[in-house]
Amino acid sequence: MQKQSDISPSWVNELSTEVIEKELLGAEIDSSDLSPRLSQWLVRQADITGQWDSSYWHDGVVHLTIRKRADGRFDIVYYARGDITSWVLKRIANFENGVLEFNKSVWEYGPYDPYKYFYLLRVNNSLYFASHPVAKEWIVAEEPKGWILLGMPKKIKTEPTDTPNTR
Repeated sequence: MQKQSDISPSWVNELSTEVIEKELLGAEIDSSDLSPRLSQWLVRQADITGQWDSSYWHDGVVHLTIRKRADGRFDIVYYARGDITSWVLKRIANFENGVLEFNKSVWEYGPYDPYKYFYLLRVNNSLYFASHPVAKEWIVAEEPKGWILLGMPKKIKTEPTDTPNTR
């Protein structure tokens, strides 16, 4: 059995991980389904396994490692860090119709509330996972703008197995 420190980057603060997990136990999660409003960009099927990375200027950094399980679900290792601290959260997720849903919520370093959903979007011929809060910002903008891409986590390194629905 691997210890957390064996699989976590050196910047992970294990005390922060414990504190974040406790905070998330009582967190209220927005469970609204954003996929109908994202259908123009949503990629419903793709090989999502691998490393997904983001880098924000001021809001922190998020890394997802996604591995397929024998039962069809996915093991997720979610890393988040900012200027002051960092943490790693392990989750199990389902990927269905372009939505990656975690079994428990996560929290990134920055201004967003905890969430459980990521949406797989095709933008400018690339695939991105957008967290639920970022997807809500996307909808408010009502069109893909370059500045929104700065807030979109995890650019994919594999090609999709289908094309997204368009309006």
